[in-house]
Amino acid sequence: VVLKRHSNVVDFVEAYCDFRCGQLSINWQNMGTSGETNYSAVPVLKRNVHYDENRAMHGTIKVIVRVKAVADPMRWRHSVMLKDKYNWVDTNHKVHKYKFGDWRRQSNNDKPLDVAVIYHYPFKSREEFRYRTCVRGTSAHKRGEVPMCDNPGYYELYNGTTFDDTAWRHLMRMVPKYRDYERN
Repeated sequence: VVLKRHSNVVDFVEAYCDFRCGQLSINWQNMGTSGETNYSAVPVLKRNVHYDENRAMHGTIKVIVRVKAVADPMRWRHSVMLKDKYNWVDTNHKVHKYKFGDWRRQSNNDKPLDVAVIYHYPFKSREEFRYRTCVRGTSAHKRGEVPMCDNPGYYELYNGTTFDDTAWRHLMRMVPKYRDYERN
């Protein structure tokens, strides 16, 4: 998570989430492989610093949740069902309302990225992507049942052409020991 207007998560949440807020959503920015073919012992945030303008601004979200606002059952990987008196709010202060079971609650296609963004690294390198999709499986598909397994057109789309090392710089600022990778 990279906060662009706040120095910490507490201030960020307080600025966007009042007492009626049950979850605050943050959109993903999908990063590409940056031409990496194989795994490397270099941190992902340093080696994957390119994205594709047309594909990176993704509607997928993750949320910061007020635990007492969660309704049962939890059906989603990206957001939660909320009790009636709570709202889902995004970083534009927009309130989202969806009916129970509506899959769209896992995304915010307004794609606000100016306040906070989750830099998402779904591919890392071709080798790692193949392992995840063909060997290990994903959160949505069992091992051997992933539809993009061995489909080179799928992950080539995410190689990335636009440079963005914001997440890496943010990490080095927050955890100075990562600066050692800059010296190598």
